[in-house]
Amino acid sequence: ICCSDLRLASFSGFTLGAGHAYVSQKELLLTEVAYGITDFWDVQAGSSLLILAAPEAAFGVLGTKFATPVAPLWRIGAGTQALFASDIILAAVFGTVTFGTEDKHLSINAGTTFIGHADFVEPADGGIVIISGNYRLGARTALIMENWVFVGEGFTPTGDDVWIVPTAGVRLFGPNFATDLGLVPIIVADSGVPVIPIPWVGFTYNFAMPYAK
Repeated sequence: ICCSDLRLASFSGFTLGAGHAYVSQKELLLTEVAYGITDFWDVQAGSSLLILAAPEAAFGVLGTKFATPVAPLWRIGAGTQALFASDIILAAVFGTVTFGTEDKHLSINAGTTFIGHADFVEPADGGIVIISGNYRLGARTALIMENWVFVGEGFTPTGDDVWIVPTAGVRLFGPNFATDLGLVPIIVADSGVPVIPIPWVGFTYNFAMPYAK
């Protein structure tokens, strides 16, 4: 795999492939590593450089995904992701459907959520739907999106039944590196500032083990 066909690996039916991996830096918030154990199974882990300045604010993510093609343009998958923040755990178990090719695809993910602590986790009163996509424009450019929909009264940060966090941007890539430049408009209804635009910047380095296909 090279950056010309980088996928939104966590939230699509595409996988990295056995022996392929990447290291990604998203803003200053998350440093993440993902690795393809087989052609159908990926694992990922990440943490934040900010904990070096504030070790008590422990933060990290763990995830795994299984996915496979079921038709020439269709893929399905399932996986789980967990967010650790201090002593709180927020986890999701999700299923994925992807339509399209590596260059042009649309994915819908739906999952149920769990919340708790290291010694006790229970189902949360809500779920998450993620709609993501990639549209390649040329040899080194693609349009990308990743839209999060939080569903459930008491589960969303605003207390509403539905809270949407859309993200759209452009991906600039070369043989091994990619840069994502985007915008995240945080929508907060019934507030003095209903839309708060947040710039999004991410860098990814792709590599493969010697035994990779």
